[in-house]
Amino acid sequence: MKNIKKILLVSLAILFILCFGSYITYSKSFVNTDYIHEFKQDINNLLDNNLDTYFVLPDFTNYLEFKLENHNGIKDIELNFDNTKYDYKYKIYSSNDGYTYDEVKFEKEIINSTLEIAHTNIMDVFIRLRILSSNSKDYIHIKDISFLDEDGNKINNVEIKKEEPIINEYKFQKKNVYYKDVINGLISRTLGEEYVEFFDVSFLPDDRGNDYFVLYTDNDKVMLKGNNINSICVALNYYFEHYLEQTFERFGDSKIKAILPLPRVDNKIEKNIDMEFRYNYNYVAYGYTMAYWDFKDWEREIDWMSLNGFNMALNLVGYEEVVRRFLSEFGFSFSEIVNYLTSPIYLPWQFMGNISSIGGELTPKWFEDRAKLSIDIQTRMIEFGIEPIHQMFIGYFPYKENSGVNVIRGSYWSKIKGPDRLDFNNNDVEFISSVYYKKQKELFGESKYFAGDLFHEGNNLYGYDPVELSNKVLKLLIDNNGENSIWIIQSWSHSPSSETIENLNRNNTLILDLHSQLNTRWKGISKFNNMSWKDREFDRSNWIFGVLNNFGGRSGLYGHTRHLLNQFYDAKYNSNYLKGVAHTSEGIGFNNFIDELVTEIIFSDKLDIDEFVSRYLRNRYGKSDNDLLKAFNILLDTVYNPVINIYHEGASESVINARPSLDVKSASKWGSIHKNYNSEKLEEALRIYFSKYNEFKDSKGYMTDLIDIASEVIINLSNEYYKNLQDYYNNGEIEFFKLNSQRFLNMILLQANILYYNERKSLQKLIDKLDDLNYDDYFEDTLIINKKTILTTWYDKQVSEDDGLRDYANTDFYDIVGTLYYNRWKRFFDNIQENAVNGFYDDYRFDIKWINDDDSLRFSKPDKSLNNLIELLLVEINMHRNDFSFLGDLIYSIKDLVIN
Repeated sequence: MKNIKKILLVSLAILFILCFGSYITYSKSFVNTDYIHEFKQDINNLLDNNLDTYFVLPDFTNYLEFKLENHNGIKDIELNFDNTKYDYKYKIYSSNDGYTYDEVKFEKEIINSTLEIAHTNIMDVFIRLRILSSNSKDYIHIKDISFLDEDGNKINNVEIKKEEPIINEYKFQKKNVYYKDVINGLISRTLGEEYVEFFDVSFLPDDRGNDYFVLYTDNDKVMLKGNNINSICVALNYYFEHYLEQTFERFGDSKIKAILPLPRVDNKIEKNIDMEFRYNYNYVAYGYTMAYWDFKDWEREIDWMSLNGFNMALNLVGYEEVVRRFLSEFGFSFSEIVNYLTSPIYLPWQFMGNISSIGGELTPKWFEDRAKLSIDIQTRMIEFGIEPIHQMFIGYFPYKENSGVNVIRGSYWSKIKGPDRLDFNNNDVEFISSVYYKKQKELFGESKYFAGDLFHEGNNLYGYDPVELSNKVLKLLIDNNGENSIWIIQSWSHSPSSETIENLNRNNTLILDLHSQLNTRWKGISKFNNMSWKDREFDRSNWIFGVLNNFGGRSGLYGHTRHLLNQFYDAKYNSNYLKGVAHTSEGIGFNNFIDELVTEIIFSDKLDIDEFVSRYLRNRYGKSDNDLLKAFNILLDTVYNPVINIYHEGASESVINARPSLDVKSASKWGSIHKNYNSEKLEEALRIYFSKYNEFKDSKGYMTDLIDIASEVIINLSNEYYKNLQDYYNNGEIEFFKLNSQRFLNMILLQANILYYNERKSLQKLIDKLDDLNYDDYFEDTLIINKKTILTTWYDKQVSEDDGLRDYANTDFYDIVGTLYYNRWKRFFDNIQENAVNGFYDDYRFDIKWINDDDSLRFSKPDKSLNNLIELLLVEINMHRNDFSFLGDLIYSIKDLVIN
């Protein structure tokens, strides 16, 4: 019977492909677009030669795509708009295969009030038009588009058909690498190849039930011993931090510095690591931070993870290729698949089950590149004993007419349609899931750990019985991956409910509590949304303590330091099922101090915060200093001591980053501009730090922290200035309002100029790296636009304005602060003085123009040194605190900080 069933299942798969697969992808329209909302007009109106009909794309798109009959060259493209006075700006791309598009040059000629012509020279048959901006009421309002040859004859449009691309399907092959070679490679990259011979590594018995290492010097060699390779890496890092007195930086290319002979470890050091699981990554970090990383970035990151003891990490890189291979087995064409998937920066939300189809199409090259990169990442992680966490089969499957697969249509998350799901009661889910896991193993190899949530950030159960569904997906996991497979379930919002997990085998589940330092859900009830469980510790489930210190990559010094430690040790000593600790921040690399703190609590002995801070500063700045230690303790009492009884997401926000109005309460919907400490204390910390400038200016860590503290002080001052502006306006003191609005703008420029001296605070530098990925012009533009979008409007008008996701990821990149944020507020103040305050739709359009402007990040190098800029800030503080601010324009001026 089993053999008969297998034959039937294979036959079914073949039938899918024969009936629904094809060599050609057919489009139902002569015009393609990636717009995700409902149209009010027929898109084919663009090609009907009738100027009485039109097409309005209400808001946001990445392209309009056309295919032309074979021709001898397109010389002119006629575009009939509602009115050419609206100054439509657009780009034109062409392709010979419909996948790889190069930008084409053209000269625009205005013919009359509705017609303009793009004079060009295009030989390809596929054309894409990307409208960048306009001044019209509707974002795109087009009556007709025509393509003309050199004789002025119209070139006919044809139905869009594309050949299926050939994509190399790389497969994971596990490599056996000698552990000493792995450690020697780590020493070479972090310290230097010339130091390898001064270390000796070996394994210890793995018989204690926990990881541990031993460190000592023998015959002038540093002996690194551990029960596994991960423990040996931690031993190496312990030597770096306690004997070489340096910290390996997570970002950049710096190495640990050493002078021979290496410091001796005369007294044997032995450390137990009693956190079984040391987990890394929030899903959305792959969007806000890591979407465009290459292997150079990943190599550094994996070295940092290894040194700090991480032994499991979520890996989403290349998962879209798993989806492509999986859906291809069921007859989906490439075009259907890329129209289902999002663009790279939004993929994490699709993989969690929130969204689908937005941001622009992926290219065939992207799938190949990410597959290769994923294999390299998987290989390196495994070499270091870091278990890659793969994606669980939850049942996401796009609707396709006549596919033979019954699906439940996806619901909506923040106005964006989520992925469709299999109807588990009316499909052969055993077969479908087996195809899925087979394709995932081809690319990722084997794993023991799998992540996935049934109903992330949503209460729509899609008609499922949660008890039945959770048991079903776990059974499918075990059937395809073995009895020891473990399902990692995120504890967030209203998930997981007792109903979802009550009947699951606890040996096969692990709860990742994302925000443990603020919300003690493990005690049986959420502090902030009344979510509760039948029993403590998620109904007596194994769980991980997560530290979520950053939301959306938002800026600002922030972290629950002493409270974090109290919460962690409360859980450690008063729970029965705590198994690990996790870094779960949505953006990574924004707070080195909290990152390092959390890596220290994996050991069995309790962390001494005073010893840690003293050692952290010594290692970060190159030497100890009592004054800087005093100043940092001020940070511990201010920015690193936020409220604990009110739900909040990250640092107090900057009013600078907010959408301008006279009633700003936050920059993002879930943030606040209010803080719970005295700003003057932080200003005192800045004065102490700055007093050490000449002594520590060659320390990168010191300079980074000085800049961050100065930026935070400016945020506080700006929030106070804004309150004054509100008072002046409400009291009718317009002259004071004008004077102080200029001071507010000066603060924005001062912050941008100070941030300029931290090279990691530039969005343009991140964008410039995209050239190294070597994609076609259209796709690279898409990657750039997506990055700028997610930091501002997040996506389109419905998402940005109606749902309120705008500025969720507001940032302190200096080339955003000094351009977009500055010009937002300048425009607002100008309108106030002209008594013409505009509504939010205009503000949204203002952001969209900035997003689509290739030059919008242009920000000039400051003409003042960092030293001089902070001196200006200190003068500003003194005037403000001593109520001499009315003399500001007479004493000094910051308004010469140019932003050309």
